[in-house]
Amino acid sequence: MTKRMKAGLTGEREVFAEIDKTLPVYPALRIKRVLSYKVLDKILRANENPDYFAGLPMQTAEAVVHQAVNDFLNVSVTTAVR
Repeated sequence: MTKRMKAGLTGEREVFAEIDKTLPVYPALRIKRVLSYKVLDKILRANENPDYFAGLPMQTAEAVVHQAVNDFLNVSVTTAVR
């Protein structure tokens, strides 16, 4: 994911809005091309994401975030121009 806004993409706008709400809470946070576990975790916590705090054990929620980050990395590697 990049932090460039693209016209007409509502999902991306929502993500950028969540990132914008996260930065004042964690001002030292650095967001790169692909979200790291640390960044995604902080975004979910700062926005009090209801899915992240849905009553599952925190270890389960964190494991899901780790898996999502691994999936982001795998997609970015397989779609990279060689």
